[in-house]
Parts: sequence; structure tokens; C-alpha cells
Amino acid sequence: MKEKIILLAVSPNKEGNSFTLAKNFLSQINSDKYEVEIIYLYNWHLNYCSNENFNFGPEEKDVEKEAKELFSKFKNTKYVVLATPIWNFGLPAILKNFLDRASNYGRVWSDKKNMKVPNWKEKKFFLIFTSGAPKVGLVLNFVAILQTFLSLKYYGAKKKIVKIKGSCGNGKRNLLKDKTRLLNKMSKKGKKIFI
Repeated sequence: MKEKIILLAVSPNKEGNSFTLAKNFLSQINSDKYEVEIIYLYNWHLNYCSNENFNFGPEEKDVEKEAKELFSKFKNTKYVVLATPIWNFGLPAILKNFLDRASNYGRVWSDKKNMKVPNWKEKKFFLIFTSGAPKVGLVLNFVAILQTFLSLKYYGAKKKIVKIKGSCGNGKRNLLKDKTRLLNKMSKKGKKIFI
């Protein structure tokens, strides 16, 4: 049985810059060992985190169906490639909401410790960020990158930044699709990891 890799595509532009890098990162993986499932986050409706939905457990019946269905896809998945733009030096709201709602799965109750503990210790996230800002603006993007990193750490996940690419415009046009050298480098990185 093949091991699943989830490509979590955060941009509403389905063939945008961050997705292009992620697609190339996974283009030369060992297809005998791995299969990729693409999840376009904008195709899913997740209610914003609130008191009503914050403390649900995976088996509770009163949770909205779509949230349960989405997070069930991550349950037995070890590898996640998270590809996201950074907008105005911050995370897209849909990704922030996903990370907030993930707390129900990323941290679970431990009777032994009498508290919630990290639940994603077996998961490895490969992070790809794109931004319209030129290199000088990437320093300001650090807050968004750090927020993603710390949220995943809170859930116990391993994480590796694969690429941070600036000067990608405002997302209306794919400025990376013709950058052959960059795309080849991304393919080689993915091939090396998913042998």
C-alpha cells in the first residue's frame, strides 16, 4: 500500500505561485511508494473557531460534517506539503482558521497527564511560502512564517521549510511557471526526500 502525501494548497489561485512550487516539489517522487492527494483549502467550508466548535473531539456527532471530513484526511497521513502565499505580511485567513481548528486533532486529552498533549508527532510538514514582497520585504513576512511554524510545533508536528520565494506579484499571474531553474531545484529537493 502506498503512503499518502497531502498537498495542502492554500491559495485561491489553483495554479498559482505557491501551488506551482509544491507541484514541482512532488513531481519526481517515487510513485511506487507514494501517492499525492491535493486538498485545495478554499474548496472546504470550515466555520471559524468559536466556543461552540473549539472543544469537539473527532468522534463527537455535533461537529459540522465538513470539518470532520477534512481533518479525517490527515488522521493517517504522515507527510503534508503546505503551500501558501503570504498576504500583507500575514497568513491568509483560511489557513489561520485551519490551524485554529486543527487544535482539536493536533492536541488530544491524555488521562495519564490530565491535560491535552501534542498528537501530530508522527507528521512531517514541508512548508512552501510565496510572497509578492521583494527580498527586502521578506523580513516582515517572518511573523507569518513563525506563526505557522509555532502552531505546528504546538501540535507536535515536525516541520521543514522547503522554500520561501518573494517577488511573486499579487497572485493574479503565475510568475514562477516559467522559472525552469527554480522548478528543477524544487523537483530535485522532493525527489531526494521521497525516494
